[in-house]
Amino acid sequence: MNTVLIIDDNPHDIRILNSALTGKNFHIVFSLNGYEGFNQACITQPDLILLDWMMPEVDGLKVCRLFKSDSRTAHIPIIFLTSMESAEDKVEAFQHGACDYITKPCNHDELVMRIRTHIGLHRSYHEHEKETVESPTVLSLDADGISRAELRVRKAQALYLQDLTVNLSVSDVAKKIGTHARQLSNDFNSITGKHISHWLQEKRMEQACHLLLKTDFDIGRVAENVGYTSVTTFTNTFRDYFGMSPKEYRRLIGLKSDT
Repeated sequence: MNTVLIIDDNPHDIRILNSALTGKNFHIVFSLNGYEGFNQACITQPDLILLDWMMPEVDGLKVCRLFKSDSRTAHIPIIFLTSMESAEDKVEAFQHGACDYITKPCNHDELVMRIRTHIGLHRSYHEHEKETVESPTVLSLDADGISRAELRVRKAQALYLQDLTVNLSVSDVAKKIGTHARQLSNDFNSITGKHISHWLQEKRMEQACHLLLKTDFDIGRVAENVGYTSVTTFTNTFRDYFGMSPKEYRRLIGLKSDT
């Protein structure tokens, strides 16, 4: 029986979803806000998350970022189930790690099939990933099968991730990999769908979450380790990205911290 976590601030919608999924071989758990949902996901490790977008305190997009930035929950497939239906909203959801996007009201049979499909795809992917790790011959990459743009992006990402404390300019990185800033920026947009600065901010926030969770570093030291010279700037960026401060994040995951 697969566990599905529903995160929605509307009890009426939760009841409808629970009724639709009952008897379909799902174990249903739910939460009325994003922070509680995140904690619940860390504990229950659901097979899939149905996530509403418009919620008080913190919206679904920031909750999605939080899930995808934490190693305990990053692997869980997330389906946005929301009344927001513009193309821009859908693109933004996918950019932040959602595997699917369904608008309310939805057909319940379709919802069940999408949930089953994504759980199945997720399981198959990780089984294949495990086989790949266990079979070194499968790991060899055919460089001819990778576009030049993708190779440039991979090299640039490796340079940035070598040391997040160093603020490398796009021009510096482009020069090191044998191209120019405009070409590298175009490559990033084409391959990742993101501007270099947005991609780099995501990686800094992911590492910040890791340090807040796994170390007892104070906030200033965490900021320094992800490339911020100002604690205030780091805190404001973290709050804008996740809807909470680094201190609040530590309290959310059960760590008491006054620093």
